[in-house]
Amino acid sequence: MKLALAKAFLTLTWCAHIVNSEALKQKSREKRYIYIPLNIPLPNRPASQVATTTTTTTPAPAPAPGTPGGDQLPAASIDLDTSITLLINSFRTAHKAPPITYSWQLSDQAQTCADNRATASSLTTPTCVQNNQGESTGFSQLAEPAQGIREIITDPTSGWLAGYPGRAPIGSPSYWSNPTKLSNTEDYTQMIWVSTTQVGCGYSTDPAASLPEVSVTDARYIFVCLWTPAGNDDSTYTGNVLQDTE
Repeated sequence: MKLALAKAFLTLTWCAHIVNSEALKQKSREKRYIYIPLNIPLPNRPASQVATTTTTTTPAPAPAPGTPGGDQLPAASIDLDTSITLLINSFRTAHKAPPITYSWQLSDQAQTCADNRATASSLTTPTCVQNNQGESTGFSQLAEPAQGIREIITDPTSGWLAGYPGRAPIGSPSYWSNPTKLSNTEDYTQMIWVSTTQVGCGYSTDPAASLPEVSVTDARYIFVCLWTPAGNDDSTYTGNVLQDTE
């Protein structure tokens, strides 16, 4: 009887050992897998690991809160192309235009254009646009591109924002009932043009010695943005230039 009980005890102990071993193996297998939610992006690879033949278009981020352009400078860790896209899309969203995406092909073209114009001390020469492209330009004394570009776009007296057509002296609140091309508004209306889908920009590496076209006699950096499809078409302002909501 004692021998039978001993055998039964040993059998149960061995079975329990097997069950525990299988459970541990299962847990070990489970630990090999890591769940990554699909809505959390993986970290970007270092630039040295990114294939040089790949052209990347940055998706348009959500607009910044507040008035068009906002009051906060882009974070230092944000790439310049992302900062430009954020800034432009804050204006576009206020005017009910869909977000725009950044094009590196247009950016390369715009950078060459900005450098060539700085060398020529001109805001308009040489010609940069190709088929169905729009252009916006500006200039700044600031050597830091992020600061200079923000000034060019958002300065209410000398930047693109100065061309806002819904107020005097450029226009008036009644403008939105029948939008048309007005003098000195083209940079602003191109920025908010509904059917434009891509932009690429360049900031001159060196400043122009002077800009006689606009009576500037000291050195200024030149900023060029190229857009596609082009805006400011005389026949399609209605539907492409919409009143802002803020």
